[in-house]
Amino acid sequence: MKKGLVVIYDPHSLHQFIWYKCTYGLEKRWDALCLPNDYMGMYMDTYCNRAGVFDQIFTGTINYIQLPMKEKAMLFAKMCFYYIIGKRRRCCKKILDEYVGDIDNYDELIAICDTGFVSGLFALLGKEKKVVYLDDGAGEYNKRSRWKNAYKISSGVYWQSFFMACMGYGCKGRFYFGPTKWCYKYSAVTSEMKYTNYKEMLNLFDMSSTDISLYEDLLNRIYPDIKKLDFESAEAIFFTDPMSGFWEDYQKYVDECIQYIGNRYKSIIIKKHPKDTATYDFGSDVKVQIVDNEIPAELILDRIKGKNIVFNCISSIIIFMRPYKYKFEILYSNRMYEGSIRSSVSKMKYVPYEKVLNYCEKFAKGYYKIVNI
Repeated sequence: MKKGLVVIYDPHSLHQFIWYKCTYGLEKRWDALCLPNDYMGMYMDTYCNRAGVFDQIFTGTINYIQLPMKEKAMLFAKMCFYYIIGKRRRCCKKILDEYVGDIDNYDELIAICDTGFVSGLFALLGKEKKVVYLDDGAGEYNKRSRWKNAYKISSGVYWQSFFMACMGYGCKGRFYFGPTKWCYKYSAVTSEMKYTNYKEMLNLFDMSSTDISLYEDLLNRIYPDIKKLDFESAEAIFFTDPMSGFWEDYQKYVDECIQYIGNRYKSIIIKKHPKDTATYDFGSDVKVQIVDNEIPAELILDRIKGKNIVFNCISSIIIFMRPYKYKFEILYSNRMYEGSIRSSVSKMKYVPYEKVLNYCEKFAKGYYKIVNI
């Protein structure tokens, strides 16, 4: 039997893989490589164990972009040497073998995106193996450049990412990345993808060939707490993004959102972004249910039909929600944007109104309302 390997960073990547397995991977044995992400650490091995679909579950703790300078320089020199002699794939396999023993045991490799160090290396193997990338959210729908990305040109991370992309090893920062031309890409909204350098682009969460019974059984096994939520009694679903990175006094905006929602609904479900540490106190007059942070928001989308949906900021969930054609509201405050300019917490600005409008027009035209609070 053929064998595949999937990289699992977070609940989103595990959820998307479960769909892929139940749609295209039923006849294949699978292993998982659980890697730490930037804010939650290494934890997904527990959830992969619950799934019961993996022969082996590997874990890795190395964040290559944050290696000490000496180690990073040695690794970079090694990669440059293999690039010069035309043996990039050999170098790639040596690195991946440190995680899983022998990468040649697998004929298919899957990751949520090609911008991680390990998952970026997968693309180089696309000539000899099937390499699949799933959907990492809003960042996937931007154009990629050979020269520019999200980092400042004066940043060391920029130059690391730039040279890695040029040599074809990875594309942290979402540079144009040549090796993806051998890979398959699954997107929630394929028609809106600006970067199309893939062998084939397909629709994520197309259920026409999915073993629905197995899909639902596996997700309930991995996330049993979802059964504890009373979706029927909830009048509204509130999806939050973290505000603390944009505004020093972000709780004021949170309180304004609470007031708006509390004046309209008596029973709500809150799905907080895992990075959101704000307190949402609606008092005793509003029944509040909290979705566990480990449950991906996409998992509840098919359970909220007919409910009022509210966001406190533009979110990747709007992209994944598009096939459902749900109507929703986004709460907005000009004070939040103006305050963020002076913020000592972050150099980033809060999303301006025009960007909120353009995002909604792109992914939810005719199905949204921006509410100024």
